[in-house]
Amino acid sequence: MFPIAVTDEDLERIDNLVEEGAVLALLESLPAEQREAVRARVIDESSYDEIATELGTSAMVIRQRVSRGLRTLRTESEGML
Repeated sequence: MFPIAVTDEDLERIDNLVEEGAVLALLESLPAEQREAVRARVIDESSYDEIATELGTSAMVIRQRVSRGLRTLRTESEGML
């Protein structure tokens, strides 16, 4: 699994979406497992191991959920701007 690089342009796009309240709507559109993992990792800044323990799964599964969720959010947000 490859890490997702977040550029300054991505961060600016996210800031714009936050101001419009769109990020929460996008986050809510994710499947529950991805939404929970992304929220815990990105918003709560929990480690993969912490999230895995809390959700009773492996850190690798959490990494996959976060990666897929962020990929979906990135794709969806590109269509909004």
